[in-house]
Amino acid sequence: MYNCSVNNISKILIGLSFLGFLIIGFLLLTNHLGLATKISGYIFFILILGICLKTN
Repeated sequence: MYNCSVNNISKILIGLSFLGFLIIGFLLLTNHLGLATKISGYIFFILILGICLKTN
C-alpha cells in the first residue's frame, strides 16, 4: 500500500526540519525570539533523527 522505508522517512524528516528552519527565520524577523528558540530545539532533534535514519 504505502512504501514506508527508512530512506523515505528520513527524507521527510530532513525536509520538515529545513521547512522548520525557514519558519524559525521568519519568527526571528518578526521579533518572536522566545518561540523561535523553543521550536529550534525540536527542529534540530528532528534533523539529527533524520540524518541518523538515513545513514543506517
